[in-house]
Amino acid sequence: MYTLSKYQNRPVQVNMGKAKGVVLGIIVLIIIGVLVGSAVSIVDAGFRGVLLHWNAVDLVEPPLDEGLHFIVPFQDSVIPLEVRTLKWTCRQCQLRLQ
Repeated sequence: MYTLSKYQNRPVQVNMGKAKGVVLGIIVLIIIGVLVGSAVSIVDAGFRGVLLHWNAVDLVEPPLDEGLHFIVPFQDSVIPLEVRTLKWTCRQCQLRLQ
């Protein structure tokens, strides 16, 4: 055995079984996070959500109201449609009506 100077560190002993387990655990957590994130759809206030099932409008389901909705990941998607009444004024239109 050789002696180490104060500038050298001892070689690090890594347990490869535990390291592989940690890496595998991180990969599994990332996959679960992606699945959960893609299974949630939020419809904002003033909008309705049209549910698309394999990119076709699902005629059986009514439009989704505002709020949080759970959908099937990678199969369903939600398209937001604005349902608010917008007030539109035109100066040229007002002059013609007078």
